[in-house]
Amino acid sequence: SYLGPPLETDRYFHTATRLDNGQVVIVGGTDENSFTSLNSVEVFNQSLFDNPPPESISGDFVDTNFVGDPITLINGGRMYHTATLLDDGTVIIIGGSFDILIALAVPNAEIYDPQLREFNPNGVEPTNQMITPRFRHTATVLANGKVLIAGGQKSVDETIIDPNFPPGSPFFQFDITVFPTEKEFEFYNISSRTFEQATDITGAVTTIGTTGATGAMY
Repeated sequence: SYLGPPLETDRYFHTATRLDNGQVVIVGGTDENSFTSLNSVEVFNQSLFDNPPPESISGDFVDTNFVGDPITLINGGRMYHTATLLDDGTVIIIGGSFDILIALAVPNAEIYDPQLREFNPNGVEPTNQMITPRFRHTATVLANGKVLIAGGQKSVDETIIDPNFPPGSPFFQFDITVFPTEKEFEFYNISSRTFEQATDITGAVTTIGTTGATGAMY
């Protein structure tokens, strides 16, 4: 085995997606010193090296675009997101969370263009937000080109009442954010650049754990 090159930014909870050109794009995550997410992105390119080493250990990471500007997510950092290679060679970054502690789900997606090393170039981005913002989900390209987004967790605000305290007490009622598992599916439609609710052949919303989840979805 060989020791490969170091990342430009130490990170975990990131994604690493192999592109059609053989490069790998590393998106977001968090670093070892903070609970906030990173908006930085870097690309592993096997053809980059200062001194030609054996082919098996060649390559390096670069975190700038072709004009020297840092590659960054437009809508801020995220972790627990997905990064899915689309049929046109771009990568869609979906959902995730801004941080570990509060863990609010990111509602939007961004498109990475490897030809420019930029996000959402020339307005090529989803035209709406996710139907249900979520993190720790999956995103899989189907045979029809759509991306199926399934599972994960969502952020829900709830009011808790503790009957052990009298009404009016600061401990009687308080608001918290909970993170239940999301059962509904949704699609990203690459042709219309929109997120769509997944439904079965009857038009009912498709959910995990129902008959519709194993049937045809549109």
